[in-house]
Amino acid sequence: MDARLFFPAPPARVLAMLRLVAGLLLCASLAVASAAGLTITSPAPKETIHDNSGDVNVVLSVEDGAVLPPGYRIRLLLDGEPAAPDNSRTRFQLSGVDRGNHELQALIVDEDGRVLTRSAPVTFYMWQASRLNPRGP
Repeated sequence: MDARLFFPAPPARVLAMLRLVAGLLLCASLAVASAAGLTITSPAPKETIHDNSGDVNVVLSVEDGAVLPPGYRIRLLLDGEPAAPDNSRTRFQLSGVDRGNHELQALIVDEDGRVLTRSAPVTFYMWQASRLNPRGP
């Protein structure tokens, strides 16, 4: 005698509900990861950077060391425009930033470019030597 048990397949409604619940749980876990705080740690707010070539090192921190899910990227904006290619790193090197005041902001975007979270904007100042002020303030 064969001792195997056979169970009928669950109804299609049950399978659809299980898929929906699994999808909602996945979305909730991604939302938690994407809601992580994103902060620009360098340059500091109101910092003056002295660099004649306009180089700026930008360092970001993600709250609790959260890791970006696959497909998510960080977008760095300088004065409201993308300043570098999107990537998953938390360090950027900007070149050729003109003298004057500038605003930086970082965004976490998904694979479709939708903004999931953003940092607070940081204003910094770029100082470059000129004939009028060759040695600095």
